[in-house]
Amino acid sequence: LLLALIVAAHGVFAYRALLIYRLVHLGQGKLGIDDPGGRFRDLLVKGFGQTLVLRKPSGIGHLVIFYGFFALTW
Repeated sequence: LLLALIVAAHGVFAYRALLIYRLVHLGQGKLGIDDPGGRFRDLLVKGFGQTLVLRKPSGIGHLVIFYGFFALTW
């Protein structure tokens, strides 16, 4: 029984992995790895600066929670 469950779990995993692989490869365009400086700047400005969520009034709460978790995990 355990062997059958293990084989079934591997089958489900392989099926889901194939679906995810196909979904990822539906995308078009370039990866954007040709400008590492710009990508690092985006990381600092958009990631750590949270500029995209600060456009809305609820963004300040998001910023506080983000840096709270950031401080707790560091």
